[in-house]
Amino acid sequence: MIILDKSNPITLRKDDPFYDEIKEIAESLKNDLIEGNRNPIKEREKLLEQKDELIAEKEKKNVTNDSSVDELLAPFLHSFRSIEIIGLIL
Repeated sequence: MIILDKSNPITLRKDDPFYDEIKEIAESLKNDLIEGNRNPIKEREKLLEQKDELIAEKEKKNVTNDSSVDELLAPFLHSFRSIEIIGLIL
């Protein structure tokens, strides 16, 4: 009576055709998203150097930090940094 009555249920068994399709999609995404040639130690050093350069530029310009802006941006910056670290780990 229902259209789905005639179709086989989808399972996650390895011999299921749908499982193979999911596996192919996951592999293609993995290859597109993960950069295998990145070295986390070198990436961290680059980020620290960039951060040092920004601090030096601020000191040269004698820019005072607005504490209210820092307090507002701190959770966002922490979240971005956490996501970046997770990306390096994967």
